[in-house]
Amino acid sequence: MHRFLSSRGTFVAVLIVAGTALLTPASLKAVVVEHWDFEDGVDGTPFTNTDGNTLGNEGSGGSTGVNGTLMRGWDEYWGPDWSSAAASPEGGLLGMTVKDGHEDGYTIDGALHNWTSSDWTLEVHVKFDSFDGWETIVGRDGSSFSVAESDFYFQRKGMDNNELRLNYRTSGGTQYVVDGVTTLQEGHWYGLAAVADSTAGTITLLIDDGNGYVQDGQLTGLAEDLGVYSSAINWTFGRGWYNGGFGDRLDGYLDNVRISDTALAPSELLPVGVVPEPSTVVLAGLAIAIAARAMTTRRR
Repeated sequence: MHRFLSSRGTFVAVLIVAGTALLTPASLKAVVVEHWDFEDGVDGTPFTNTDGNTLGNEGSGGSTGVNGTLMRGWDEYWGPDWSSAAASPEGGLLGMTVKDGHEDGYTIDGALHNWTSSDWTLEVHVKFDSFDGWETIVGRDGSSFSVAESDFYFQRKGMDNNELRLNYRTSGGTQYVVDGVTTLQEGHWYGLAAVADSTAGTITLLIDDGNGYVQDGQLTGLAEDLGVYSSAINWTFGRGWYNGGFGDRLDGYLDNVRISDTALAPSELLPVGVVPEPSTVVLAGLAIAIAARAMTTRRR
């Protein structure tokens, strides 16, 4: 499938020793369309808590994003679990399982319903347990153009060296495909991001393997609105869609799925590595400031 395709918030404090001032990152000024950190569940329980596989396609519950969008699970079998094993190193206690050829999440309403923005950023922390063909991390449940391909794929390719791929339709219907160059590995946490900047005319893939985000792929010179195609088609998490059916299911874990209405810089993305608590940063800064003042006093 697709083998022919061409595809909690973290506070960061910056200390200026001269003034011991804390700067707020620009990302806090952006509007977060939706963000799931999966901290609203109980470890080991499914998104849906109804016995049997009798639910309709709206599910019965799930994880709620910061702006109230419910990421649903179909039922106890087909819905994801909240799991401490799925918590990424960035922080938090829980993540989302996407295991055993099922356990995907999806939306049917909320902030992403008919959403688009000329500039946007999609971020997600992901760990692949095993590779078996194509695996879609975030997608859409259909096509607005009566073709076999979905309107949106953010996925690991099932060819070449398992690199990252973004394949989507813009607000004007243009299809763009951006391929990464990093060989993704099983059993490793990654921070992945896709950034569309209509002003700069770029679509960029970024990847954090625990050492900070670096560019992984980019298209340039794009002179149009790069917003995703606006439609009521469900967003999916942990699986894709192709030619009328579900497919390309992810085998692994997801955490910190965040979509913003601006093109974030690498320094504004949610890191996948361990970061110091704000109090630690502040205390370290105060210690530096006190030491600097002591040295000045001695010189007098």
